[in-house]
Amino acid sequence: MCGVGIIFKEKERPSYNDCNCTVHALSVGGPAENSKQIQVGDTLARIDGRSVVGLRLQDLGGSILGPVGSSVALEFVRGPAWPGGQGKTYTVELHRQWNTIGGRSGTI
Repeated sequence: MCGVGIIFKEKERPSYNDCNCTVHALSVGGPAENSKQIQVGDTLARIDGRSVVGLRLQDLGGSILGPVGSSVALEFVRGPAWPGGQGKTYTVELHRQWNTIGGRSGTI
């Protein structure tokens, strides 16, 4: 199983009626960074069309991780890092791949 190069951060006070995970960092050279669409601070809203409202960070791995080369569609709500675009939603389809962070191979 491998990922798409996104490191998520969970809200300090997760809620059952909100999207709880935001983009904390992008793995250099990973699918997310290479898409040139995802920004730090964006909030994850859907995975393959399924809402993530109320889900915690530990609940997401099974949906985001998958076989090398397989795809996953992630919908985000734009965060404050994108001037004039905050609050807008967008979807990006990413192909999972192995990535290396800090010299260690792993799944993201």
